[in-house]
This record gives sequence, C-alpha cells and structure tokens, in this order.
Amino acid sequence: MEINVASLDDKLLVGIGWTGPYGRGAEIPRLFTKFLQMIPSIHHINGDECIYAPFHDRATDFTYYCTVEVDRVEKLPPGLVELSLPSGDYAHALYEGLSTEVEQAYFSIFNWIKENGYEKDTLQTECREIFISRQGNQRNG
Repeated sequence: MEINVASLDDKLLVGIGWTGPYGRGAEIPRLFTKFLQMIPSIHHINGDECIYAPFHDRATDFTYYCTVEVDRVEKLPPGLVELSLPSGDYAHALYEGLSTEVEQAYFSIFNWIKENGYEKDTLQTECREIFISRQGNQRNG
C-alpha cells in the first residue's frame, strides 16, 4: 500500500456517527449500510461519488462518521449531523481489500506517519479522511 501526503481543501459534511471502544470497530460496516439508506434524504450533495469517514480518536474510544460532502446545509433530516473537515495535509493511501481487514491498513498509515517525521494531531477534534466509492469497496485513508 503506497502512502503519501495530500493537501485537501476544507469540506462541509453531513452524515451519521457511531462512538465506541476500539475493540468494537467491527460495528462500522453496519454504520455504512445504514448511511447508504439515508443518502437520498440528504440535500445539496456536491456530486462527487465519495463517502467521507472522518473520526475523532481518544485514549479509550473513538467516534466514527459516515458522511457525504454538501454545498450547504439548510435543514438536517433526523439522525444526521453536520461536520466540518478542515483543510490541511493528510496521510493518504489506497486500501483495496475487505472491510474486516482495514484495521491493519490504519496501523500501517499511523506507523508511516511516525516513521516519516510527521506527528498525529493530538486535539480531540483530530480526524482522518477516508474515501469510499459508493459503487465499490475501495478505501482511501
């Protein structure tokens, strides 16, 4: 898996979230299934074919979101939240594989960040960006 740094513009996102301990990450595929059913209720999607999945990591747990980029938010359907993904430099990689094995890709990215002299942001609002094609199972992180 090739890893590099990509500069990204800020994004306005709408989606759903899940919070739990690190050992319960196997629940995330169900979050994607639920979110795919909710996409038709989201207005002003910017037209790209990506699902953005930022997360906030903490010492004992994390919050993971499934979102799409929107041009603006006027009224959120029940159960959806609005997020801002700040512009900046992000570690970027293409992961092609099973969702049950994606955790190892994350470990590889986190190790690459350290080995290449970068530092993971330690703020509570830290997030990573993941792109997932709606038509397939490709993941970019």
